[in-house]
Amino acid sequence: MLFRSDIGAAIRPDAGVPYNGVVELRNLSDLPVTNLSFSADGLPPDWSLQIQADSSLDGFKTTQIRYQLLVPSSSARLRDDFVLRLTSQEGVTASYQLSAEVVPLAPKLVASQNLIASGMQVGDQTLVPITIRNEGRAAATNVRLLLPDL
Repeated sequence: MLFRSDIGAAIRPDAGVPYNGVVELRNLSDLPVTNLSFSADGLPPDWSLQIQADSSLDGFKTTQIRYQLLVPSSSARLRDDFVLRLTSQEGVTASYQLSAEVVPLAPKLVASQNLIASGMQVGDQTLVPITIRNEGRAAATNVRLLLPDL
């Protein structure tokens, strides 16, 4: 029994949003395996993982294992490595490592320029264009733009 990639996968789920993934599983034997069961070792207690897979796999066949990972937006842990383990009634085992780096639901404001510099004469007014955009995964609220004291 072998997962398609024995090195695992790196995933980037959004906090508070279900992340759906698929892993391919191959039976390298001519014998079927039955009563397949799955567990997640090392999964943080506030994270949840649901697995959808067939309960058996015929010899020399391939199947897809679908999983859904949910990391609550309130989770203190935003990075973790855990192992998806498979066992069968026949004693066959396989492991697949998942490395999750959670993208927090937070605003990320980015200015079009790092430094704003302009000259002006005393008593005049000079407009300096700048664009600020939110590249984050949440709305930015109560945003204030403060000008330096002159």
